[in-house]
Amino acid sequence: MIFENKFKAFFQNIFEVNNLENLPFEDKLKHMIESHFDMIRENPKLPLLIINELSRLPEQLKTLREKLHSMPEQLFVQLETELQSEIKEENIRQVNLMDLIVSMVSLNVALFLLIPVAEEVLSLNDIQKQMMIEHRKVEHVNFILNNLRP
Repeated sequence: MIFENKFKAFFQNIFEVNNLENLPFEDKLKHMIESHFDMIRENPKLPLLIINELSRLPEQLKTLREKLHSMPEQLFVQLETELQSEIKEENIRQVNLMDLIVSMVSLNVALFLLIPVAEEVLSLNDIQKQMMIEHRKVEHVNFILNNLRP
């Protein structure tokens, strides 16, 4: 139940992008990256919980998909449409939507998986840790957006 609620919260957080219809594509993408980042910051054990639960009970993915209904498909269709439009207008380079999403998720998740190691190895105090997290949030957005430029 906890897993299901956290997973739903994750998708609902990302789906806020639908409420930003009048924003340019890059601003929506920035919002998605930052929202995903903040969600993991608030729930740093969530990625491991998801991986563990889906490894232990792979059938749970089908159940979650049914409970989420068409939310993921709606988001992907909207983003794909806007992405193709941006590519056609030559505002961004040719890129696959799944590659974009994998980049976002992997950058954000990896940071929070590595923080305990960084804290220990680098002897970070809480202020240094928070500064590193804020810096990485900005860097993740910049990295992904800069990577899209033609």
